[in-house]
Amino acid sequence: MRNTVTLLLLAAMGHTQAQIAWPAHQEHRDGYRRPAVEMPHRAERGAAFYTESFDNSLNGWTVQTTQGSVNWKWTSTGPGPTSSTYPVPVLNTSTPSGWAIIDDDFEGVPGSATNSALISPVIDLSSAPPNLKVEFDQYFQEFQQDRTYVGVSTDGGTTWNETEINIGVGRDGRPNPEAVDVNISAWVAANPSNVRLRFRYESVWDYGWQVDNIAILELPANDMALQRTANTAFDFENTEFSFMDYSVYPVTQITALSPSALVRNKGFATQTGVRVNFTVQGPNGPELNAATPPASFIPGQENSVNPPSFTPSGAIGEYTLTYSVTQDQTDDLPENNTVVSSIRVSNNVFAHDDGVVDNFQIQSPDNLSEAFEVGSYFVPEQTAWLTAVQVAIHENTPPGAFIYGAAYFPSASNTEHP
Repeated sequence: MRNTVTLLLLAAMGHTQAQIAWPAHQEHRDGYRRPAVEMPHRAERGAAFYTESFDNSLNGWTVQTTQGSVNWKWTSTGPGPTSSTYPVPVLNTSTPSGWAIIDDDFEGVPGSATNSALISPVIDLSSAPPNLKVEFDQYFQEFQQDRTYVGVSTDGGTTWNETEINIGVGRDGRPNPEAVDVNISAWVAANPSNVRLRFRYESVWDYGWQVDNIAILELPANDMALQRTANTAFDFENTEFSFMDYSVYPVTQITALSPSALVRNKGFATQTGVRVNFTVQGPNGPELNAATPPASFIPGQENSVNPPSFTPSGAIGEYTLTYSVTQDQTDDLPENNTVVSSIRVSNNVFAHDDGVVDNFQIQSPDNLSEAFEVGSYFVPEQTAWLTAVQVAIHENTPPGAFIYGAAYFPSASNTEHP
């Protein structure tokens, strides 16, 4: 029988009461979260026909807000402090002196809609080649009704062509920073000497969007890229706890991994013979070397592909999982073709965070006098003893706070937790 075990930490920021109450979170502040992955900053190839790093100000970019009171602005510090369970992190930009932000989490109002655009000055691309892309660094985590668009105008901003990005990316494990690019060739062609870019954000009190290091570059002919990779098929909403991705597995809880990769043709030429290669190097040597069947990708095509499932051998130590995409053509930007991740197998440690703390929870003003619980979910595949819970205590936790660990076994008949 499979039991779902929740390991919890009580951190009483006010006085401790005998009865444990769940914190009264804001309406969009609960759910499973894995730490965000820090991604390398992009390596630009070829000449840039326009750049903006927002080092000191918005530098001529204008803000047009048609709904709500939350506006794009310049920042050098990032989002404002909130009582959110999952506060939005600062954009990990390579030019940290400044960037653009719309901070809906801090400045928004529950139930209030926002529609705000950040618009560039006129950009003359008449001397640029016909195949162009706009690249930028971002941090974005999705919640409910937030939508993000990149657009181009060639008539002074009267009409716009735009595309929605960040669809369905969720908020868990979001890259920081994330390099994004959009093919703008067809939109620019109408009048290359009178181009404006637009970043538009719609929401109803969600998280926000941070953008930096905008560049217009020549679009390469051949550029297959790994957009995202995952070591398991876990989806909290659809599969509940099945296939949950851990950073450290106890040897008794090893389970099959179902790797996947999101692959995109980011060039302007069709790519043939596209394969995703997946290798696993275990503590004692190679454990898997597999590849997906060859496929063709037209320009802009993006597919999720699944290498063969894999079960670690159980040897104690680190397992290096390498994803790479190859094709018949020589790739013009090979730096986005490989992603390397790792997991560990331990004698008795079960972990999601691998010892790295990047998030914390505090009480909001409406429950300062209540004790509350936070924790991570684990699903033992086999019966085992739980002997200890390791936690991190935030520096703001008051001395003398009562802290304990607990294991709960929920059932369908429960009307309250635990």
